[in-house]
Amino acid sequence: MLVLVAVLGFVGTAIVRSWMSPSARDLTPAEADLGSGSVTDPIRYAVNVPARESRQYPMDLPGVQPGTALTNQQLGGVDPRTLLWVTLKRQAQRPVTDSISRWYGSINEYEQSYPAAHTSIRSAIDWRTREFTRDDVKINGDNTIDTYVIFRCVGSPTGAAREGTFQQNRSGDREATWKVVENPPTSNCPLRMKPGKLVANNHVTDGLAPYGLSPEGADKFISYLDQVTDLIQVDRPQAVASTDGKRYIQLDVTLVPQSDGMDDRKGAAFLNAAFAQTGKSPFDQPYSINIGVHQGFKKRYLLDPVTLLPAYSVTLSTPRLDLHGAPVTTGPQPEISYSLDQHTWPETIEPDAKRTEGGPPAIPHHAWPFDKIRLH
Repeated sequence: MLVLVAVLGFVGTAIVRSWMSPSARDLTPAEADLGSGSVTDPIRYAVNVPARESRQYPMDLPGVQPGTALTNQQLGGVDPRTLLWVTLKRQAQRPVTDSISRWYGSINEYEQSYPAAHTSIRSAIDWRTREFTRDDVKINGDNTIDTYVIFRCVGSPTGAAREGTFQQNRSGDREATWKVVENPPTSNCPLRMKPGKLVANNHVTDGLAPYGLSPEGADKFISYLDQVTDLIQVDRPQAVASTDGKRYIQLDVTLVPQSDGMDDRKGAAFLNAAFAQTGKSPFDQPYSINIGVHQGFKKRYLLDPVTLLPAYSVTLSTPRLDLHGAPVTTGPQPEISYSLDQHTWPETIEPDAKRTEGGPPAIPHHAWPFDKIRLH
C-alpha cells in the first residue's frame, strides 16, 4: 500500500504542478500544497482535494452542561454531526486509550461465530509517552476470555519490546507458565508504535477516531472531513438500553466513498488526508484505519451519556464504489469485515496490563451487553 501511495503521490505531483505553475500566486496555501510532497499534501494519500481553512469545533454540546447526562429531552434537539465532532474531539485528547476489539473477516463469520471470536485484540496506549501493551486472545462462545493461550506485547519508545506468552495446560497436570522473549526477531511486537509499520500497528484506533492530538489538531482533522460533501453521514442519535439496563446514546455514522479528484472514488483515503492536516503522518502517528483506501464503513457508536465517549462500537466495512456510486464487482474484492469494540478511557495504563509473570492476565473483558447488532 505504501508503494501505491508513493506512486500516486509522484504522478499527482507532476500533474498538479503542470497546471498550477502559471497561476500559483493566485492559489490559497492549501491549494498550493497539492503536489508539494509535504506531510499535509493530500495527494500523498491518494486524494486530490485541498484542505480548507481550519475551523474551531466545540468540545461540548450546546445547551448541555458539561459533566451531566444528555437527557432524552435534550437529545431531540441535538445536531447529529455536532455530536459526532464533539465525541471525536474528546477522543482525540484522551491521554490513554484501552480497547478490546473482536474481529470477524466476513459477514458469514460474524453470523456463525458471534459472540465467540478467534481474533480479539486488547490494545492499551499512553499517547503522551507512547508506552503500549497489546494482548491477542480468543473469546469463547459463552462470551468469556479463553485463558488457555494469551499473547502479550509490551513496549515503549525506549528499551526493548517484551513478548510474553501465557499458556495454561488444559489437563491440569502441569502449572500454567509465562514464556518471555525480549525483542523477538520473528514477531511484529518490536515494531508496534514504530513509524510506518502498518501491519504491526493494526487496531491502534477504532478506524475513525484520531488519538494523541491537541484541540487544534483535532479541529484540522475534523475540518477536512467536514468539507467533503456526503463523505461523513450521521443519523439522528437516539437513546438505547443495554441488556443489563444501562442507557447509552446510539450514534450511527457512515463513511461513503466520494470523488477523489482523480477519476475515482475513495473512502478511507480521505481519513488519512484529514489526519495529515495535523502535520503528522497517519502512518507514523500511527492512525490505523484497518480497511482499504477505497472502502467505506458503517459504524454504530454507543456513547456514555455523560462523557459522550464511546463505551462500545460496531463497524462493518463496505465495498469500493465506482464513479456512479455502485459497488465495484470486478477485480479483487476487499474484505467485508465486522469489528466489535469495547472502549475504556483510563488516565494511565493499568499495571496488570503490562505484567508478564505470575498468574493469567486479568483482561477487563465485558460480555457484549446488547442483542446482536447487524449493520448489513
